Amino acid sequence: MVKDLPKFRGDDPSEVLVNFFKDLGWDERKEVDPTKVKMVKEDINLLVQHMMNFGTDVSEKAAIGMLFVNKGPSSSESVPKGKVLLEEGWIV
Repeated sequence: MVKDLPKFRGDDPSEVLVNFFKDLGWDERKEVDPTKVKMVKEDINLLVQHMMNFGTDVSEKAAIGMLFVNKGPSSSESVPKGKVLLEEGWIV
């Protein structure tokens, strides 16, 4: 299923990521498999930059980067800009 890229919203990086998945249809009762949530690299870079804006020093930015690497969506050049591909089983 392909959905429109949600707006990035929240008061900290983890809230931004939680809201991102909720806006795609996640109900917080199950886990998200981020390998099955795909975006074009350009949109991923926008999301990462938005999340990084919350970091005030190198240590915080590194922690934000690790959060994204572990829980953020995956990249696929086959997904149109401004869209998110949700593969079957993205909610586990």
